[in-house]
Amino acid sequence: MIKRITIFARRDDLDRHAFSAHWKGRHRAIAAGMPNILGYRQNHGLDAWTIAGDGFGVDGMAELWFADDAAMAAALASPAAAALPADELNFMRAITLCQIAEGRRPPTGHARLILIAGSATRSASNDPATRLAEWLGARTDLDPRRIAIDRVLATATRETLPGVGSPDVIASLVLDGMPEARECASRIVETARGAPQPFASASLLLVDVVTVVPPPFS
Repeated sequence: MIKRITIFARRDDLDRHAFSAHWKGRHRAIAAGMPNILGYRQNHGLDAWTIAGDGFGVDGMAELWFADDAAMAAALASPAAAALPADELNFMRAITLCQIAEGRRPPTGHARLILIAGSATRSASNDPATRLAEWLGARTDLDPRRIAIDRVLATATRETLPGVGSPDVIASLVLDGMPEARECASRIVETARGAPQPFASASLLLVDVVTVVPPPFS
């Protein structure tokens, strides 16, 4: 199973409500029309923090799961996929498409934080996912139910929109509820301000999760 992640920023003339309404409505219907989708999840930003460098300025993140590369290629070559870029102009100002190392089992339920990070350099001995796991693991008081970390292999942008940056790693932290998620976010931001950063750029996003097509995971 493979996974594709898309991160994006809303248009400056739209508030979060209008941005989410369009994404949950018209855009959701177009994207869900692609064939071979095993899972499709929208992560709508409720609040965001820049914790390293200039951050990524992200307002939302979409996750799509496919059985294999051939299934994804067929989906991206479909009429529904061809209709996406034109509709993105209606509510986005920037977008980055991320190729993920593998289709990891996703955290489900509860409240969720998304941490998007990018390095100035990457090497076999300087793995961003390992560094992020170590950085988060050093704070035992964060106490998420689960942390899932996705390695980004490559990024791309649309011809119609600029990118929001090129992350190296994207982490999902699942907590019991919104109060716990906001407290966890506060601790991460505090840590970021008080300790050396393992990344050149990083953003933290508190999200509302909308499952369009349930992933085939128990």
